[in-house]
Amino acid sequence: MRLIGSLPSESAADSLAAYLLTQSIECQVEPDGEHGFDIWVKDEDGFEQAKRELETFRSDPKAEKYRKAVAEAKKIQEAAVSRQKQYQKNIQSVGPVQKGIFETAPLTVVLILICVIVAALTEFGADKYDDRAVARALQFVAVDTPSEQLQQAWQTNRDSMEVRLASIYRGELWRTMSPIFYHYGPFHIVFNMLWLAYFGRMIEGRYGTLCLAMIVVFSAIFSTVLQCVVPASVGGSVPMLYTDLLISHLGGMSGVNYALFGFIWFRMLYDPNSRMFLPQTTVIIMIGYLFYCMLSPQIGGTFGGDAGRVANWAHGGGMLMGLLLGLSPIGKRLSKK
Repeated sequence: MRLIGSLPSESAADSLAAYLLTQSIECQVEPDGEHGFDIWVKDEDGFEQAKRELETFRSDPKAEKYRKAVAEAKKIQEAAVSRQKQYQKNIQSVGPVQKGIFETAPLTVVLILICVIVAALTEFGADKYDDRAVARALQFVAVDTPSEQLQQAWQTNRDSMEVRLASIYRGELWRTMSPIFYHYGPFHIVFNMLWLAYFGRMIEGRYGTLCLAMIVVFSAIFSTVLQCVVPASVGGSVPMLYTDLLISHLGGMSGVNYALFGFIWFRMLYDPNSRMFLPQTTVIIMIGYLFYCMLSPQIGGTFGGDAGRVANWAHGGGMLMGLLLGLSPIGKRLSKK
């Protein structure tokens, strides 16, 4: 801070400080110890202008602009206090610190437990489908002893809906959602469960279990079906034909995680009362990873070689669903909780 000068009375100093605040120059008034009041400018950039305003004030301290400035400065200060309070709300925890995660986010915990149990039963998605009943029950397509017609369809056109939706045509509709519980390897499940705990707890703690359940169900179905119906040439997932078994290789909570991220990101940007907050680094990581997987041929990018090793359509579809739910009337009503 720099001293611009002194005035004989506190009311005069406060009046000038109020006027300077309306000119975007913050000041601090302090007694000078000699029956006067010093005026200190906080911002170096406003020092010269503040000195000129002090001389103008001394020549006519009762000018109308100084009287009006007091009321205007009060409004500016109140607005600053209001913004600070809103900022504190935005960064506060979604639930009391003393409460455990199961109390504040029970559905999030249940989803994590299901994924961990499935991982243990399937040896982290080991390719032993012939003796893994859990894998057969959860994969999007799992047909024991496929008919000759189905085998012929797989051999001639693997992109046909007869192949891609073989189990759905049989009425096994749970398969549109069940692959989210299936993971391949320790890194895959740990990575997804960390994001699920982070995003899921934030939404469930703020908007409730019903909101989280709605996002999970809608995004799981949409992202799974989308991944399994787009052509294999651009990254769609095609079931594989083994001896007496037609089965998919699809799994992971990442599509749902991208939906949760999309929902939070949209509410944070367009609803100041949502109290949702994501660090910029988190946004960069999520968006960056999405495009990296799409464009990198080394890991099976959508537009690169060996397409389909990463479920990019599930990632993108999940995020799109999260954004749409955040934008929809349902999302808006839930955000007013």
